[in-house]
Amino acid sequence: MTLFSPRILFSLLTLFITIRAQAQLEILQNAPIGRQEFCELHKTPSSVIKMALNQENLLSFKNSGGLLNKGVCWWHSLFQRASIYISVFRPELAKPTAAQAKKIIHSIASGKRVVEIPGYHNIGDFSRDWENLIQRKLEEWQLIDGFLKFAWIRGLSGSPSANPVKLEAKVGSLIELSNDKQDLHWLMLQMDGITSHSALLVDGANLKPHYQLRTLDSNYVGRIKEFEYISGNPSVFDPRYVRFVPYLGRNSDLKRFKKAIARYCSNQQVLESEVVEDLHNGFY
Repeated sequence: MTLFSPRILFSLLTLFITIRAQAQLEILQNAPIGRQEFCELHKTPSSVIKMALNQENLLSFKNSGGLLNKGVCWWHSLFQRASIYISVFRPELAKPTAAQAKKIIHSIASGKRVVEIPGYHNIGDFSRDWENLIQRKLEEWQLIDGFLKFAWIRGLSGSPSANPVKLEAKVGSLIELSNDKQDLHWLMLQMDGITSHSALLVDGANLKPHYQLRTLDSNYVGRIKEFEYISGNPSVFDPRYVRFVPYLGRNSDLKRFKKAIARYCSNQQVLESEVVEDLHNGFY
C-alpha cells in the first residue's frame, strides 16, 4: 500500500514546479539591458526559461486576426520565442519611430541577428506601443509561409490521435528534451479535422501515469498554460482544445538564434548576404 496516490504525487510535483518557477522569476525580473548583460545572460542555458516565465518578457496581446479571422498562433509563438532569444534592450535611448519599429519587428521575425530595441525595457512594453505593426507582420508572415512555403501542408500532416504507447513515449521525450536542454521548443498541436494550434514548451513533469506540459500559449496572455496527458490515452486532452497530439517543429530556428547570439557577443557584423536574403524573403 502506497502512502500517496499517483494523482496526489503529481499534484505535489506540480506545486514544486510552480514554486521553482516563482524562484526563477525572483532571479531574473527583466530582459537583458545592453550587450554586456545580454551576453552574460546567455552563458547560462536556464536564462531563456527564466525570461519566458516572466510576464514582462511576453507579448502584451493574444492570438487574433489572420486568414478568415482564425488567428496567427503559429507565428505569434514563433515571434514570441525569437523576441526572448535575440532581443536586447536599450532604454537609455530614444524610442523608435514607426519606420524604425517596423524594421525592428521584421528583424526579430527573421531571427538572424540580435536586435537592439531602443527606448524600452522589455518586449511587453514594446509590443503595447507597436501591437498593430507586430500583428501586421504576423499576418504577412502567415501568408508567406502558408502560400509560398507551404507551411499549411506541414500543419495538416499530423494526426489528432496516436498509438497510446508511442504517444506516452513522445510526451515523455518532449519533457526530457525541454528539461535537459532548457530551450523553448515550438510545438504544433494537431487537433480533429484540419485544425492545428501551436505553443512553446517551457518545461514539464513526468510522474507516470500522469504527465504535464507547461507552455506559453498565444491564446492566453501573460501566463503559463498547462496540458496534462494520462497514460493509455490516444490524445492529450484539454477542455479548450478537446484533444490533440503535439509535434515538435522549427528546431532549426534555435540554431539560427544561437548563431546570431555568438556573432553578436563576439562583435562580428551581420553579413551583407543575409540582409539581401531577408529582403528576398520579405522580411524588410
